Amino acid sequence: MYKIILNQTALTKSEMLIMKYIQDNIDNLDQLSINDIAKNTFSSISSVSRAVKKSGYKGGLSELRFRIHEQINNKNNKELIYQIMQKSLLETKQTFDNLEHDQILNFIKLVMSSPKIFVISNAITNFCSGEFELRMNILGFNTFHISDLNIDMKINALIKKNDLLVIFSLNENADTMYKAAKLAKNKNAKIAAITCNKNAKFLQFCDVSLIGSKIGVRRFNKIDIASRIPLYNISRIITDYLRYEIEKNDNN
Repeated sequence: MYKIILNQTALTKSEMLIMKYIQDNIDNLDQLSINDIAKNTFSSISSVSRAVKKSGYKGGLSELRFRIHEQINNKNNKELIYQIMQKSLLETKQTFDNLEHDQILNFIKLVMSSPKIFVISNAITNFCSGEFELRMNILGFNTFHISDLNIDMKINALIKKNDLLVIFSLNENADTMYKAAKLAKNKNAKIAAITCNKNAKFLQFCDVSLIGSKIGVRRFNKIDIASRIPLYNISRIITDYLRYEIEKNDNN
């Protein structure tokens, strides 16, 4: 509730009663006119106006209403920010809780034993998978990012036996991912997935799958703008672990 700070030394006894009435009815102030307040406090319109102005609201009752709405909007905005932060925190916690350490290590083994690594993704997920490809190349792994509409055709042309196909997918169940995974499997390549869709069709071809947790579906203008934080977190675990292994081997 909005709290009016009263300057008792500046207000007369009758003005204090007016301001106390306003404070007691602060939640309904929008429905009360200055006439209503004057009538209910057995005072005059000028007395109400003077009491409000002497309480620090130089613009009168309209300014007081504005300050109340400003505080409510600020509170609502803070609550919204908190909810957004909690969502990100919960997605991260659930993702880490659900990940199996053995699966992470199996993913690492596939990476370490693969001559070439092909990373595929769609839409906004390209930014996440593109960063993963960059990190992998910095670490010295022969990694290629494929993200256009002809993913399956390019994989069919480029991937060889013992290469690794890494599928990044938030919740997509696109035919291109399925076709690319199937083609890679037919060529005896290895397949790993970083996804939040535990029911994705391409998972049947995967040697390893790391499943993240995603809360809700967010769309704007029919475009999926949901957070890729779970995918970023999983990919960071992979690259940070690889960096640690490389630095450990360099120091030995």
